Amino acid sequence: MIVTPILIITVRKYAKRLKRSGKQRQEALDSLNSKLQETLSGIRVIRAFATEKHEINDFKKKKTLI
Repeated sequence: MIVTPILIITVRKYAKRLKRSGKQRQEALDSLNSKLQETLSGIRVIRAFATEKHEINDFKKKKTLI
């Protein structure tokens, strides 16, 4: 009977951490996907103005957040 309250407290504690961590990862992944979609949809413009290196570096920065 004593194990149940301890187990419940422990599960709640880690569930909150996991929820926060999951939300942060989801937001970082969302940012990365948005950048990727924006880049792919504007690839002609990027090539026209020769900004591929800038876009690659920007994508790498966003990728490191994950």
